[in-house]
Amino acid sequence: MAATLQDIAKHAGVSTMTASRVLRGMGRVNPQTREKVVEIAQRLGYRKLANGQAGSDMHLRVMMGESKIHIKDQFTNHPVQGNLHFQLAEELQKQLEQSGGKLVVSELESLDQIVNDIQKHKPHGLVLRQPIPTDWLNVLREMLPIVYAVSYDHQAGVDSLYTNEHRSAAMIYNKLTDLGHREIGWFGIVDRHSATHQWGEMFESNCLVDRLCCSIHAVRYAAWANLAYCQVSRFKQPMILVERDWRFQSLEDAVRDAVDQFLQLRPQPTAIVTPADEIGLTMIDILQQRGLKVPDDVSVVSYGSTIKGQHDTPDIASVILPMAAIGKAIPELIRRRLADPNALPVSMQLETDFLDGRSLGPARS
Repeated sequence: MAATLQDIAKHAGVSTMTASRVLRGMGRVNPQTREKVVEIAQRLGYRKLANGQAGSDMHLRVMMGESKIHIKDQFTNHPVQGNLHFQLAEELQKQLEQSGGKLVVSELESLDQIVNDIQKHKPHGLVLRQPIPTDWLNVLREMLPIVYAVSYDHQAGVDSLYTNEHRSAAMIYNKLTDLGHREIGWFGIVDRHSATHQWGEMFESNCLVDRLCCSIHAVRYAAWANLAYCQVSRFKQPMILVERDWRFQSLEDAVRDAVDQFLQLRPQPTAIVTPADEIGLTMIDILQQRGLKVPDDVSVVSYGSTIKGQHDTPDIASVILPMAAIGKAIPELIRRRLADPNALPVSMQLETDFLDGRSLGPARS
């Protein structure tokens, strides 16, 4: 069994807090005490070690798991939100390199393969951008700290880090109502037989909930439903979820179906919110095919902002997901878990920002 912070403090004859400061390389500690704590930690095989010099930070080695299935839309062959994954990994790598650490990427193929990679690379923590079976999680978290950087937050005993979807939905709602929009439509796609489901089918799990949590945007839709259905308001907030069979239907098919449903509503929405940039841009194309002007007749807002920086004013207004901020925060979560393996698991939710675009305008009269 791996040594804990409490074990080291007991052997060194110091408080747990003092041992934590030494092993995190933070705060003022007597040099003799620091040397004693580090020596005991090394002897007991404790993973989280500073380099032994006052004021130094540890050289974190972090492993990021990556599904061997590259999630692409088979009709467009474009990665689904791949740029978001890159933003997170880039910032995480930069944070680690600043303190002499390293980022290692490993494919998630099987529990044995992940365990072998952990034994090979000896990381201090594992970051997951895709959920793994609870059975696997129970084994791996006995080996090292795990941080989920996805919105699938149904598993107990693991730290997670993502965006606050309820605040994001409220931010969109405020933006639109400030522009006079009162009838706002919320549109989402529930994929069947997508790459995420293929990943879920790769493993057997004793936890039924694992099988049910494959929707990329499920938590986002839950936040929207709170605004659409759970509030007392005289203004209508229709929410349309279209099921899409990834094997046979294109993104355009699903969005076209939704547009036709929205246009049949009375009153028609003057703004429509979509869960991702690629969906929002497709929505704009199909609205224009139906003879509507964006944003004169209807505004469109999305999530992702993967096109930020390409234009001064992008084609679509979008929620900026703080992937770089998530990457920056991951090392501290790992350090916290290493300093106190028995610390209460936390779910940190970061705020998003908003990027104005040409798809956003005042409500029509």
